[in-house]
Amino acid sequence: MFVCLISLPNPAMMALAGTLLFNPMTTTMKYEFGNGPVQIDNPMIFQGLTLSDPEFIGAGGGGAVYSYKNINRIIDEKNIAAKNYEKSSKTNEERKIVIKISWKRSTDSVRNECDVLRVMEQRQVTGVERCLGIEEYRYDSNRVVVGMVPFVEDQNEGGGITASIGDLSPDIALKTVTYLMRTMAQMLAAGVVTNDVQPLISKSTGEIVLIDMTEATVLYRDDSVEKGRSHNSISNSDKILISAFCTEVIGLIPDSLLEKASESFLTELHRIETETNIIRINDEIKQIIKDLPITGVENLL
Repeated sequence: MFVCLISLPNPAMMALAGTLLFNPMTTTMKYEFGNGPVQIDNPMIFQGLTLSDPEFIGAGGGGAVYSYKNINRIIDEKNIAAKNYEKSSKTNEERKIVIKISWKRSTDSVRNECDVLRVMEQRQVTGVERCLGIEEYRYDSNRVVVGMVPFVEDQNEGGGITASIGDLSPDIALKTVTYLMRTMAQMLAAGVVTNDVQPLISKSTGEIVLIDMTEATVLYRDDSVEKGRSHNSISNSDKILISAFCTEVIGLIPDSLLEKASESFLTELHRIETETNIIRINDEIKQIIKDLPITGVENLL
């Protein structure tokens, strides 16, 4: 099952797109959107990879999004995200890659998305996408193409993808809340927040991935986060962003699971503070966390 972010092309477009899957020759297809045209190739060469069988996922504020199958092995030894994804993927079906083509007006925000994802990878945040690379869009030098993993789908019987925890069975919902609060704690420790939280959740496993980080912010860029030093330079506007991010994440959780959410969040904060050598939680962020509706957080920090 594929998730449409905003809108699908018209039926004629979709029918034409379907012919891509049966054409053994390189094919270029043009889509018309309100934000401008998008041309895609099948196969597409991206970051040294040969990608085939494109399928339209959706179009959002950042650009048009497609899934491609990676039909050759990862060859860039310096691309840690790609190497790790390759190791965890056993078949071509599992090696699908998300390709986003920016609009002209969103090029800077899509560049920011890739940059933020790389910061989170460096700072060991889980439950978010990974940026495989970014290139100039061959059909318009004012736009960019970015590749990301994982491509979120659910092929299990009775599965599917949702953005709402309320759509899940009770046992799966508990797992999702654990994953979500773990990611929130790790993002806070890494100094990354977003004002547009967009989750994709597997109905069969409860695994969650936060996507579309075009509006995300890295609160500090120096290397002190890796060395565990405190930061005391977060602006008042950033403090508002932190609070809004936490409020939005907690707002995804049904009231009946807030106690479980508190437990999961505190467990992950404790792990970060005591077990990791990569990140430490900023002192000012700790003060903001204390004001969250999370039971027991005031005793941990």
